[in-house]
Amino acid sequence: MRGSGRVDIVVQSGAIVATTRGLFDCGPGYTSGGKVELYQTRVVTESPSEIQFTREIFAKVWVEVLGGTPLDDDLTWGEAGVDSLRSLQLLLRLEEVLQRNLSFDLFARELTPGDLIRGLTQPAAPLDKSEADVHTLFLVPGIYGDEPRLADFRRALSGPISCVTLMLPELDQPAQMLGDLRATARLLLKRINEEKPEGPISLAGYSFGGFVAYQLATELVAAGREVKLLCLLDPIPVKPEAFDKAAVAKYLPAEDTQEPALWTRLRRRPNETVSLYFERMLFRVLVEVRQLELARLFFNANRHNHRFERAPLRRRLLLALRTRAIRSWTPSPCDAPTLLIASEISNQLGLPRYWSALCPKTTVHPVSADHFTLFEPAPLAQIVPAILDALGLSAAPASAKTPILRSA
Repeated sequence: MRGSGRVDIVVQSGAIVATTRGLFDCGPGYTSGGKVELYQTRVVTESPSEIQFTREIFAKVWVEVLGGTPLDDDLTWGEAGVDSLRSLQLLLRLEEVLQRNLSFDLFARELTPGDLIRGLTQPAAPLDKSEADVHTLFLVPGIYGDEPRLADFRRALSGPISCVTLMLPELDQPAQMLGDLRATARLLLKRINEEKPEGPISLAGYSFGGFVAYQLATELVAAGREVKLLCLLDPIPVKPEAFDKAAVAKYLPAEDTQEPALWTRLRRRPNETVSLYFERMLFRVLVEVRQLELARLFFNANRHNHRFERAPLRRRLLLALRTRAIRSWTPSPCDAPTLLIASEISNQLGLPRYWSALCPKTTVHPVSADHFTLFEPAPLAQIVPAILDALGLSAAPASAKTPILRSA
């Protein structure tokens, strides 16, 4: 690698690249022009193994997130005290540094940092084609992407079902695409066809992912593909006409109580510098006035600014974009076999009627949980048998060591 400047190591799509405040020539194999511009503080003079590079990156992120907690490659996440919140913080920071989507399956309590490092550096094992036609379930995550509760869901299914998580497009994509549910579905449809070009398809989607999964099923059926199962995991519409108005008044808070007023959210916080306040205010104003492409560009321009509150602002922008996607979406009827997993609030709001009107072959399976506790052990004990039954499968014990499940 030739060039000058301050650099740090980044692993992207299996390639190790580097930089900051300098332009480096990594050769034509790494990027379209052979040059990369990233960030931080170490000049690379030799090429140790990819695992060593990745471990160094992870060790820095570990210290950032967990401070003085010792890093032991062989200590399980549970033994290290890494709970859901800390695993979320680690994953989001790793995604920023590595510039790639990661799965929460890497943070299963019985796995270790060593398992995570190997999972990042080793290619995924190919699907078992002998079982792919029956046992593969393509899973679309919720509005903010993959999360710990979906890792619990995948682990509960592991054994009889192999989950392939379809990662939603992120903020590197234009706002026009992110705010268009059909465009999002078309992107994921390409991944499905690459992963499984023939045979029946089984789909599942949680929350916002349920809408995308529904659109995927509609397009697959229109293209002549068989959809063996469409599993809608509590997709709650934001369109007012979908709700029972009396139930809304009883179960949902008034709109003006869901979030503080704009002036409250834009007040300067204690100990917040003027520059940080201005950056946060500018971003929030852009989102409030629905200049979402400008907000996205501003967000990405601050990608390497560690003072910039990336995690909450990412969630705010994705919420605005994907809410726009649902509100502007007009679904077509779909006759694929559909299993609707409905939380208590979904039943109270009358949503099974909404989905049953769109999907004549819908089976509604009510679950004693709310939208955010759907994948806790007790609800999962109700959900997993319903999915296995819909697929005509029998339960099988999961392996003692949770597998690193595949993403597409």
